[in-house]
Amino acid sequence: MIKRRRWTWPNFPPGMFEDATGYHFEGAEHLDRHTLNRCLHADPNAAALLNDLAAEGTLDLAWPDMAGVVPQVWAASEFAESALCRRHWVKLFYANGFSIDGQRAEQPSEPVRLYRGTVPAVVAFDAVGHLVAIDFNGHPADPYGEIACAWHSSRGMAWTSDLCAARQYARRGPWGHECGQVYAADIEPEYLLARVGTDFIVDPAGLADNVVPLDIAPVGQ
Repeated sequence: MIKRRRWTWPNFPPGMFEDATGYHFEGAEHLDRHTLNRCLHADPNAAALLNDLAAEGTLDLAWPDMAGVVPQVWAASEFAESALCRRHWVKLFYANGFSIDGQRAEQPSEPVRLYRGTVPAVVAFDAVGHLVAIDFNGHPADPYGEIACAWHSSRGMAWTSDLCAARQYARRGPWGHECGQVYAADIEPEYLLARVGTDFIVDPAGLADNVVPLDIAPVGQ
């Protein structure tokens, strides 16, 4: 049996620890929502913590009291798609079930028209899911960096039903003011992972030829 060094911190609740393989919780067959929330608040890397606990079986995301916990962690991440690779995010969302504002709900019965505001670009990530800065030749800016996957910014997982919000998002910052673009897509219900307010999280498998660019109204409209 291999013994690994464990790390615990003063803000970790009893039973929670970290080792070389990730985060763990012992002392309970399954975590309840209250204990999970304490764990999530104890470490800034909540996305990795959630993924590790679900992968080891300590966390059952299908339990009724876990409704909406995955979109909760997604929304709390500054850049969610860089906090965890998309494959893991999609698996977590499907395990948690579709929810609206933290409550389990039925998925829409028809496709939903959604919008995404972004600066058109190819976004690169490493094997863990962290964003990789690239140079003008498309190579990692860090000579030791490795690109595991890349996708166009129009194929991100974060969308909205609010066209005005998508336009404002597209214009953020100097690059957005000059180059921002709004995209529209009719998303089939089975690819809708969660809704928070007017924001939707979408399985990228449902984004293909249905993503089309829209004209951005002049500033002020």
